[in-house]
Amino acid sequence: MNTPVTHTGSGVFLTFSGNCREAFTLYHACFGGDLVIEDFTQKIGTYADRPVIRAVLHSPIVTIQGSDLVYHEGRRVGNYMAVLILCRSCEERKHFIVQLYDYENTLVVMEDQEPLIEIIDRFDVRWMFAI
Repeated sequence: MNTPVTHTGSGVFLTFSGNCREAFTLYHACFGGDLVIEDFTQKIGTYADRPVIRAVLHSPIVTIQGSDLVYHEGRRVGNYMAVLILCRSCEERKHFIVQLYDYENTLVVMEDQEPLIEIIDRFDVRWMFAI
């Protein structure tokens, strides 16, 4: 199944290690919009479930695409990239952070006057929320 591109611009592509469906379900609950997940019809390789070929979330806030399929060198987590979300208000920013924040692994101070707040979710994706 191909998802038609309805606009131009930039977005984010994230790679996961078998938990793409779980991550995109969370992102869909957080940001809303339309979610399409394409997966294999059966289990393959060492994946515990059917791997996601491509997930696409189009929301009014952000467009995110992702997959469980990685290059031969495997998935590498780095601190050189973050998904930037431009929020309309402090309340909107708090809403997103509460849904995505991994309270067990990171500490965040949510001060309304802070222009940027950075968090890491339970899938090791780094998010920056700006007002």
